[in-house]
Formats: sequence, C-alpha cells, structure tokens
Amino acid sequence: MALVRNFSRQSNRKVRRPRRARRGVILVFVLLFLALCSAILVRSHSMVTRSMVQAARAEKEMQIRWAKISIRGSLLMNSDAMLDASPVVKSQTNPANNGLILATKSRLAASQIKLALSGQRYLAILEDENAKLPLNRLLASKPYEAWRSEIRNLIASNLSMRQKLVSKNLERWGDFFQAPIDSNQSFDTADDLIDATKHITLFTNNLVNYRSASPKILNALWRIHFRREAPECIHAMRKYQPPFNIAQYCRGYGLSDAESTFAGEIFSDSCQCCSLTIIHKHAGTSLDVSRFYRRTKEGYADDHFGDPGW
Repeated sequence: MALVRNFSRQSNRKVRRPRRARRGVILVFVLLFLALCSAILVRSHSMVTRSMVQAARAEKEMQIRWAKISIRGSLLMNSDAMLDASPVVKSQTNPANNGLILATKSRLAASQIKLALSGQRYLAILEDENAKLPLNRLLASKPYEAWRSEIRNLIASNLSMRQKLVSKNLERWGDFFQAPIDSNQSFDTADDLIDATKHITLFTNNLVNYRSASPKILNALWRIHFRREAPECIHAMRKYQPPFNIAQYCRGYGLSDAESTFAGEIFSDSCQCCSLTIIHKHAGTSLDVSRFYRRTKEGYADDHFGDPGW
C-alpha cells in the first residue's frame, strides 16, 4: 500500500508544471498583444497623417482655384481701364492734318500686376490681343511660306514652328507650334509659350489695334503685305483721338489705294479681345500657368498651358 502511494505521488509530480513556465507563457501573450496594439496605433496614426496632408493639399488647391477666379473676374472685366495709360497730352486740334484731335491717352499693349492672396503670390499679365499679329488673317491672305520667316524673327522662344500647317483656321497653339516630344516638359513649354505669343495671336477678330500695337508689329505687317517698312503716318496714327477715317487719313499722306484700303480694313482703335495670364509659383520650383481670354461680346475662353496636349 505504501508502495502505491509513493508511485502516485511521483506521478503527480511529473504532470504538474512549474510555476515559472506558466508565467513565461503569459508574458509572451502580453508582449504579443502589446505589439499588435502598437502596430494598430502606428497604422492609425499614419492614416490620420495622410488624411490631414490630403485635406491640407485639397484646401490649398481650392484656395488657388478661387484666387484665380477672383483675379480673372476683377482684371478681365476692367481690362479697358487697366490698359489705358496716363494722359500724355492735353486734347487739342492739329490743323496740319485735317483738324484731327490729338489723343489725350495712350494705350498699353500689356500690363503686369503682382498679387498676394491667401498667402500665395501670383503674377498677372494682362495683354491686348489686338496689339498682336493675327495669324489667321495672315493665313487667309498670304501663303504660310511668304511670312513664316517674318514671324520667326518676331518670336523669342525655344518652341519650333511647324514646317507646314494642316489648317487655315488655327484654333490652338498646337496647330502652329510643334508639340514637345517629352510630355514632362510642361514647365518649360508654358514658359516658352508665354514668350512665343507676345507678338502673335489666334484669338481675335483679326483686327490690329493701332493705338497699342508696337512699331515692330506695324513694320512686320507692312513688310508681309507690301515688302517695306510701315510709313511714318501709320506709326503716327496713335497720336490722334479716335474715331477717324483711316483710309482717308492714309490717302492724305500719299499712300497708295492698296495701302490705304488695307489700313482701313485691318486697323481698329480699341481692344476687342484681351488675355490674362496668371502665373503661380509654389514649392520653390513648380510653376502653374493659366491663360484666360475675354472677347468683348463672346465671354470667356480658357486655354491651360500646363496641358501637354496643347
């Protein structure tokens, strides 16, 4: 009997686990649980941080968008006043030229404004598109090969003009300039396109505003059509208060019927289409460029340079 009891006690000792081993298992489970909680917290924090960054970016984009809308609305609708220069002479009659009245104000071809909205800085460039050479009118009157080199001399840009034009009614700059090979060149393309279009346009009623067109534009216009520099009387027209009969004015200075008729048909005394280029530089090197057009009776037309498909 004593032998059976001793054997039973020995068996019980073998089955029972040490207390330290049980504590070790519990510790492992606790550590695993803490590691799992830490992983969940890290992931949650990462998701919250990502959401905050996305929300901040969306808010900034919204601010930029509404800033452009505000700039566009205020500047385009007041373009006439902003392109009027300060008075240059007192209004008086010039008896030497059929009693024409000297203009009291000159007109600007472009005006630049620096703006700061919601902590962001913008450069707004307002331009009289009628102060530029209308390419579609040139295409309608002369072969492209006849004036291509003249336009090439006018533009200062890395963009290349197309060798041949597929249409006589150009609607986008991609119809006139060769698109960049690398679609990632939108930064350079926007900058180059701004420079390239300072003296040429596609978005007018094909008239030239003699009050704001530069001597360079007037000379190019006359070289293309009459193979000579614009006469002095053409450059002097800006001095007189409109309206007056341009064709009669030109004949009075001895210009031919062809030149006088051409001047009467192509020249205007007002800005009937203007463009607004808004440049927003952010993050040090990134450039965001948008251009908007406003025609007198046709509302807005948008052209975003950042699109590689221009």
